[in-house]
Amino acid sequence: MNRLLKNLSRFFRFQESLEPEAFYAYLNRLPEDISVAWRRDGGFIIGKIKDGEVTYMTQGKSDQEFIEMVNDAVYTYHGVPIAYREIISKVRAYNPPVSDIALLGDKKVSHSQIELRKEKQLVAS
Repeated sequence: MNRLLKNLSRFFRFQESLEPEAFYAYLNRLPEDISVAWRRDGGFIIGKIKDGEVTYMTQGKSDQEFIEMVNDAVYTYHGVPIAYREIISKVRAYNPPVSDIALLGDKKVSHSQIELRKEKQLVAS
């Protein structure tokens, strides 16, 4: 059993109402990849998320908060229940490359675009 499954097993023991099968069903509901065009506006990072044929927006004050908000927006759009979002967010489905995180954190960069792909280790069995 891989490390993710061990961690999930521990989590599910404490959360009786959550099922591993449902976790994987919700995770597989998420798109394989998304595109996020972002810009700075005052103290916020504003992002336009392209998810297949649909576009929606989110914002955050810091690079880490923005990444969390992008993930949360995707989970919300795809109807992932809050209880499952919490565990999915522990393994984060969409992690930007380190270079993109650096751009988000650099206040001198006013805008950019990030291509995010769903982490493969999340859906491995």
